[in-house]
Amino acid sequence: MKKIKELSKVSVIIGTAGAALLTSIAAYAAYLYFSNTRINMFYKGSAEVGIIENNNDTPVQDETQLFKWAKEDELNDESPYGVNKIVQVKSIADDQYVRVQIIPTWRDSEGNICTPDYISDFSYITVEDGNLLFKRTENSTPTITCILSNEYSDYWAYDDTTHYFTYKELLPKGAVTKPLMTYVRIDNSVYNYTKDSLTETEYTLYVDVLTDSIEQYDHAKETREFQ
Repeated sequence: MKKIKELSKVSVIIGTAGAALLTSIAAYAAYLYFSNTRINMFYKGSAEVGIIENNNDTPVQDETQLFKWAKEDELNDESPYGVNKIVQVKSIADDQYVRVQIIPTWRDSEGNICTPDYISDFSYITVEDGNLLFKRTENSTPTITCILSNEYSDYWAYDDTTHYFTYKELLPKGAVTKPLMTYVRIDNSVYNYTKDSLTETEYTLYVDVLTDSIEQYDHAKETREFQ
């Protein structure tokens, strides 16, 4: 039985606004001239986000979620396999801007990242027709397809250089984004390879959902961008 696992990871970028200006003090002709002083106040940021899966109310607590592959058409021997995977992001602390990157990896039974022949080659990544495709070459058949939500482009902006999806709106505390992706699919040949006795091992697909956030404080977002 084949499996898919998702590893939800969260990293945080915290931004505060304001510029510190401590003017110089100069002595001239026995007089001291002092310019006005502005003091920058630094506060501990509280940016925190969580991954919401399959319309659950609370963010994922266990980093690893186990799903079983399902054949899309039982009557077709060449049918691909897939699982429902609805991905959203929740703002847990304060208003913030968020972005998401989806990274698939194949792992063996011990959890080691491995590169089983051609199925682990994701040299070409692109978004086409509402799908995030992981391919060996531009013209090859996708090894892994992440089907994006029908309205993803209304709310998410894709960067084809970094492969990040940035949410277009400020996410208030407690709010949840519109879904980014809804489904993960692998080709029939990929599925067969992972269970072929000739490979001598059974491979599991991990789909890592990496999330960054920038806390909204004053005009922080205006002067700080995702890097």
